Amino acid sequence: MALKWIIEILNPKTKQYQKVLADKRTFSVGRREGNDLVIALPQVSGRHFVVSVTQEGAFSLEDSGSKNGTYVHSGDSWRRIEGKEAIGLPASIRITNDLLFRLSVAPETAVHEAPANQAEGGLAGEAAEGEAPVPETRMASLTMSRVSNISDLGNWEAISVLDICGSSDIANLDDRMAYHLKTRMTHIAKQAFTSNNGSFYKSTGDGFLATYRDPSDALRAVLETLYHLKMRNQKTKNLPVHVRIGLHAGITYLIDEQTRDLHGNDVNVAFRLESIQKSAFDTLEAEFPEQDRVLCTKAFYDKLKDQVISLDVSFVRCGMAALKGIKEPIEVYWVR
Repeated sequence: MALKWIIEILNPKTKQYQKVLADKRTFSVGRREGNDLVIALPQVSGRHFVVSVTQEGAFSLEDSGSKNGTYVHSGDSWRRIEGKEAIGLPASIRITNDLLFRLSVAPETAVHEAPANQAEGGLAGEAAEGEAPVPETRMASLTMSRVSNISDLGNWEAISVLDICGSSDIANLDDRMAYHLKTRMTHIAKQAFTSNNGSFYKSTGDGFLATYRDPSDALRAVLETLYHLKMRNQKTKNLPVHVRIGLHAGITYLIDEQTRDLHGNDVNVAFRLESIQKSAFDTLEAEFPEQDRVLCTKAFYDKLKDQVISLDVSFVRCGMAALKGIKEPIEVYWVR
């Protein structure tokens, strides 16, 4: 009997894993058709990684020269693999923060004898203690739309919103100067976005919306933007540029590939956070500046709190704030 094994993929919206039963010696994951698991998302390479198993049951994981890398969980951290490496099962793999996979040997009591490419039938599976239940699904050589269309469900990302302070007042005084300031700010911000692996960028008129797969990239980008704006303000004889920045982490939805428009409650949170006033707090625990500031939510902070020393920043809790149009109060931090 051929060794059967299971690859599970995490649905980032429902937080549930969906199972794929495999009895193949090699199993490929990538964006292009022809892979055993097709994930039609831009952060996934055409052929991203391959899992192989020998006749004796030894497993290996190989990154196929992907752009964003393949990471395996090792000890208490994630390690990017280079080329082909032996792995032990169970194993946890990720492509980006929101694309997580688990590999495990299939217990004979939990599987049927149907081949891997059978797209119907059930595969009973129970979640480990504390995890979401695993849907009973048997699929292989499948696209994400045949699982649950994760492209439609959205992507987990770090979200950055920047806005120029007082831009309307500047435009009323000198429209050409307002245009110059916006152009200069955009140039600085886009450079920081590009150099820190940004995945989405869109102008909002007086600022921009950007997303990142890695929250540390988002933080570095906004800190670089503030630094270069400060240097620009010190050197120029023109009006200074001052900004407010909000950082959040959550699910985003790409509405239209042509308009490049993002949607979602988490996007709204980032916009509301950027413009937040001190009156939004029941109890303000720490004073933060009105301009040239970076505020973030607890959702963003939780992803980086273990990296504070290496990032050379501190997160100061400001308290719980009510954001317009957002149902639940948001815990806010000032990034210093």
